[in-house]
Amino acid sequence: MIKELALIIVSVVFVNNFVLAKFLGLCPFLGVSQKTSSAMGMGVAVTFVMTLSSAITWIVYNFILLPGDANIIAKVFPSIRELGLIEVLKTISYILVIATLVQLVEMMLRKMVPALYESLGIYLPLITTNCAVLGVALLNTTDSPKHMGFLQATVQGFGAGIGFTVAMLLMSGIRERLAVAIYLNPYAVFRLPLFAPDLWPLPSLVFQEWFSKIMRHVISLLVENKVGVLARITGLISGRGFNIDSLAVGETENPALSRMTIVVRGDDAILEQVRKQLGKIIDVIKVIDFTSEEFVERNLMLLKVNVPAGKRSEIIEIVEIFRGKIIDVGQKDLVVELAGAEEKLEAMIHLLRAYGIKELVRTGSIAIGRGTK
Repeated sequence: MIKELALIIVSVVFVNNFVLAKFLGLCPFLGVSQKTSSAMGMGVAVTFVMTLSSAITWIVYNFILLPGDANIIAKVFPSIRELGLIEVLKTISYILVIATLVQLVEMMLRKMVPALYESLGIYLPLITTNCAVLGVALLNTTDSPKHMGFLQATVQGFGAGIGFTVAMLLMSGIRERLAVAIYLNPYAVFRLPLFAPDLWPLPSLVFQEWFSKIMRHVISLLVENKVGVLARITGLISGRGFNIDSLAVGETENPALSRMTIVVRGDDAILEQVRKQLGKIIDVIKVIDFTSEEFVERNLMLLKVNVPAGKRSEIIEIVEIFRGKIIDVGQKDLVVELAGAEEKLEAMIHLLRAYGIKELVRTGSIAIGRGTK
């Protein structure tokens, strides 16, 4: 008996796994396999439901619905047997049993483990419609009703739940590793000399316009003022293959907290994973990606421009048009201060480049959201 039960468990866990071999229960398998903790919680919940539902549905089938003279339903309602509605009643009764057990699990998790209940989200009540749970119950009572007893059916339900949990943990482990893996940034290819503006002026201009607008992300992080926080954050971003275009850090209204504003360029989906990974750093309190929100962004620039003979008034006029300030005057140069959006700074640099830029210093972008958020 023990050997038979062990073979049943090994079979449904490794050989006839309901997820990996029969492709049942794929919805929660794909939806809750992002974190190992959530996958483990879902696996335990499904195992509990599968085990009890296998036992209860076996009893319901063999003592209430099994075709024959001992069929209670057929004795009370003879017409049901004549019309062949036993199979319909079997499916309905199985779903009712599974739904009841899922409600029981949901109430238990809500009271005992609220964090796990929140992480499972909508996938917990969806166990009711999990085809793997119903498939185990039908397999126990349809494919081999004469050869599988109550204990074997219960053990098969338990083993199927263990197999589901193993598949969930394998997938969640792979996805967690991929989330922090180092990979080659495909957009770095376009920075190679092959795509230099001198070789391909028009395509390069079009690509730079697309690259600067669509692929640019402004991320704001509220972090604790602790040693090593900056290194961990920049290491995580660079480890994913992204280059940081600008970085600005400063204290907030609370001296114990600092605000980091990071500008990076990359694929939206990959950067969303980076944002989630940043949120997992213990010293990071809040992460905001301003890309899809309304926000105000400013940069500060100090620029020392050459002043050719007779061109001083022209340069001063350009500075005034951009609402900049001349903070130092020399015999052959001017030091200009300008604050504004990145496009504004780039436009002024483009105009003053004709006069000769001696030095240029820029801060990183700082950003704040609009409205009352």
